[in-house]
Amino acid sequence: MSTATFMTLALLSSGVLMTALMVIYHSKISKGARIHERKNPLLTGKRFYKMAAYNTVLSIAMLYVGILGMGERYISPDPSPWWVAMLQVGLVLGLYDFFYYFAHRYLYHEWTILRKVHAVHHSGKYPTAVDSLYIHPIETFIGVFLLLVSLWIVGPIDVSAFHWVFIAYTHMNIINHCALDFHVFPLNVFGFLARKHDRHHDSMKVGNYATISPLPDLIFGTLD
Repeated sequence: MSTATFMTLALLSSGVLMTALMVIYHSKISKGARIHERKNPLLTGKRFYKMAAYNTVLSIAMLYVGILGMGERYISPDPSPWWVAMLQVGLVLGLYDFFYYFAHRYLYHEWTILRKVHAVHHSGKYPTAVDSLYIHPIETFIGVFLLLVSLWIVGPIDVSAFHWVFIAYTHMNIINHCALDFHVFPLNVFGFLARKHDRHHDSMKVGNYATISPLPDLIFGTLD
């Protein structure tokens, strides 16, 4: 399978995941598992769809141009042992998570430089999966750029490692916003991340800045 084909399938699956989580959230299945009830009709209608469209197009364009354009700088044509591939996954995602943590904490919250940009996303006080699309395009650009930088630093990585990295990148932000916490393993792991990010949306002054794992917040004392 070519890299372009895999990326297309992964992006489509993220759309399926978002749709499924929204259906579950609004169904009887999620009774007792909802972290909150959706209370912000602001994120509906033309304003929402316009912002979601901008971000989708920008993100896809950057990912395809950046990853396919760099070719073997990001993805090695030679296979690696499974343990090397798993190490590469951890390194890329870990590096990205720390980069994102510092950008999120300082550029968007503690400094004023991009606080108004990030406030667009925080207008959703009670987010659900679909609200992962409601962010300012500048924030989308920075997020994709940090992924590309992380791949450039660690790469070239095994193709299977890239697959896992790309799936995590395209799916975790949706899960973080799902507003669902089923108290059954392993779903409770994702529920913990969703609760953590839901608390982050309570205020521009709350912690929980990382997106892949709570590790950066644990290390720097911002886990709420």
